[in-house]
Amino acid sequence: MLSGDSLRAAIEAAPLFAFQGTQYRATSLTYFRTLESSEGAWLNNNRMTPARLSRAMYLADGMDVALREATQGYQG
Repeated sequence: MLSGDSLRAAIEAAPLFAFQGTQYRATSLTYFRTLESSEGAWLNNNRMTPARLSRAMYLADGMDVALREATQGYQG
């Protein structure tokens, strides 16, 4: 796994592309009013990032995956 400057360089070099298709998002009712924002990801620890590290909006390619992510069902 890359870290530090190597990881930053790899991310910056990654190509961007437009996605066309359906994406799903599920969230706690606490953040329902901000469903279309990244506020929840910014304020809370997530599977991939600690709180206040990223304003990423987490999306999934299926409703089942979105629900597992939102309920932390990925933790076995």
